[in-house]
Amino acid sequence: MSDLPTNSIAKPVCRKTENSWHANGMSYIADKVITGLNGLIPRPTNILRKGLETVANSIAIKLEKINMDLDSEIVTLSDIKKAYEYLHENKAIVRTPTLKHAESLFADANRVLKENGFHESGTDGVPKIPDSVELYLKMENMQTTGSFKIRGCANQMCKMKEKSDSGDTKKLVTYSAGNYGKAFAYCVGGMDNTSALVIMPEDVPKSRVSIIKGFGVDVKLVKRPEMMTEVEKCISDGYQLFHSFDDVDLIAGHARFVLKIHTNQ
Repeated sequence: MSDLPTNSIAKPVCRKTENSWHANGMSYIADKVITGLNGLIPRPTNILRKGLETVANSIAIKLEKINMDLDSEIVTLSDIKKAYEYLHENKAIVRTPTLKHAESLFADANRVLKENGFHESGTDGVPKIPDSVELYLKMENMQTTGSFKIRGCANQMCKMKEKSDSGDTKKLVTYSAGNYGKAFAYCVGGMDNTSALVIMPEDVPKSRVSIIKGFGVDVKLVKRPEMMTEVEKCISDGYQLFHSFDDVDLIAGHARFVLKIHTNQ
């Protein structure tokens, strides 16, 4: 893994800050709340001040809990590197080409549009790429099942296997209108002691349903507004949910190809 960046930092959406709720965070927030209220109440009594401190500390505790929950759901560079190592050996993932300096393709398209009387502003379906941009295109349409989704799904499956006994019977469920469902079915279809179900909207093309069923995974078609209700029923029946977009392991698997671009693979 020496070809991976070692001095990079994966910046999270939200992290604790030194002057908010870290070691002395609760007292800091409490003081801020009290200071703000003191501006509204010039001379609070001791009883009122004590009450304000209690309320402020309660708020600080809840904020600390929220922050801890956020920290546990943040994708780190370490997560992405682990996914990189695992997926590099996974035979389900193929190496797709990367087109470098692809901005020229858009320039040619815009030139053709302009020659045929269309505007070059990008409003006709072809974006206008600024001269300062160096564009790379990762051809994930050539990936197994036709999209990048299998990268994240395969990493999810890896993490599941790490956390469970290989002899356990597993019941897996997800919901998808297509690409993730196909990736999920491809990964699950050959697994032993595993049953799987994809909840799909009833208006999806029949070809997508056929592909998923072809991998040996069941499909249940429901109205779009009823998809989550159906998923919740499955969870109550003992199914494990594989989320199709909101999952740390999934995102780390998707992000793996960024490291591939970085290492020119």
